Amino acid sequence: MKAKLGKLFRLCLGAVLTIVGSSTLSLSQEEKIVSPFVKPAPPQVEDKPVVATPLDALEFNGVVVIGDKTHVSLLDTKTKKNYWLSEDEAADDGLQIVRIDQESGEGKQRVIVRRGAATKELSMRKFDIITAVAPKRPVAQAATTAVNPSKPASGQASGIQSASDDEVRERMKRVAEEIRRRRAMRRSASEQAQSRTSN
Repeated sequence: MKAKLGKLFRLCLGAVLTIVGSSTLSLSQEEKIVSPFVKPAPPQVEDKPVVATPLDALEFNGVVVIGDKTHVSLLDTKTKKNYWLSEDEAADDGLQIVRIDQESGEGKQRVIVRRGAATKELSMRKFDIITAVAPKRPVAQAATTAVNPSKPASGQASGIQSASDDEVRERMKRVAEEIRRRRAMRRSASEQAQSRTSN
């Protein structure tokens, strides 16, 4: 009897599991149950092919206002050609400015350019300004005293100081004598030139 009850219990349990499993399967096929614990799948977006235009290589580098005319700097990075154009002019290769938008504030200036049928909106390129700092150079210290190995260290500074003072005085005397000599030579040369012109 116990064996029949165990067999019957297993049979009922299998039937219940089959019913629950099939109802879950039918729910998942017909309706998807949203769980708060599962991250929802991102919406599928159709990938559109990106078509390259001849304007993709352009960079908007700057704006200059001269008088009442606004000029825009554009750089073609492929050909390395720089353009300075205003709204009422076109380049030789057909590049022209459609609109300059300066009302959008600092750093958000925009320009719309056209070449043939291709049109593109460009934003002002941001530049990193780096301030150059010169490295500090070590300051050369002038030697205030000379080393004299013949004198002892205790009286060395005063002896060197007086010796260097004497040397300075002697040099000053020689410079003053040289100045006097050159002045005398100039005077004699000018006197000789005057005497020749008077004769």
